[in-house]
Amino acid sequence: MRYRGYRIDVVLITLILTVALLVGVHQAYIRLMVERPLVTELARISGLEAVELRTIGDKYLVNLKLGKVDDLAALYRQIEDAVTSSLTPGSFVLNIADRRTSDLENLYYRVHYYIEEALVQGNFSTAAGRIHAEARAVGVEDRFWVDGDYVYLELVSGDHYLYEVRPRTFWKWGEGAATGV
Repeated sequence: MRYRGYRIDVVLITLILTVALLVGVHQAYIRLMVERPLVTELARISGLEAVELRTIGDKYLVNLKLGKVDDLAALYRQIEDAVTSSLTPGSFVLNIADRRTSDLENLYYRVHYYIEEALVQGNFSTAAGRIHAEARAVGVEDRFWVDGDYVYLELVSGDHYLYEVRPRTFWKWGEGAATGV
C-alpha cells in the first residue's frame, strides 16, 4: 500500500523495528551500566550476605539479606549510599531479610509502639529505655540507634536476629524505607 509515494508497510515495519531496537538498547544499558554494577558494589559490603534487585512498576525493590552485624545503622547508611549512587532517591525500596523467630517478632510487636511514639513525640531516650527493659526481661540483646534520618532496632537472641529500620519523617515512607522480612 502506498501513500504519497511511501510504502506504508515498509514504514510501519521500520518504525516497529526501530522502537524495538531502542527499547532493547535501553534495557541492555540499564542492566549492564546500572543494575549489574550496583549489585557488584553491594556484594562487596561486609555484613551483606545476599542482594537481589527487582523492578516493580517504576521502582526497584532491593532485597538485602543481612548477616549478624555489630552496627546496623552504619551498615544501612553504607548500603543506602551505594544504592543512591546508582539509583535516584524515591526510585527504590530497601527490604531487609534477617533471621527472625516468632519470639523476636512478638517482642518487636510489643516494643514497636515505643518507636512509633518516639517518632511522633521525639522521646527517643524514653523509647530506648523501655525497649531495653522489655528485651532484657525475655533475655534478648537489643540495640537502638537514632540518627537524623532513621531509627534502627536490632534484637538478637542466639543465632537469630531481627532488624528494623524506620524513617524519622513520614514523607520518607516509600523512599528507601526498609523493613525486615
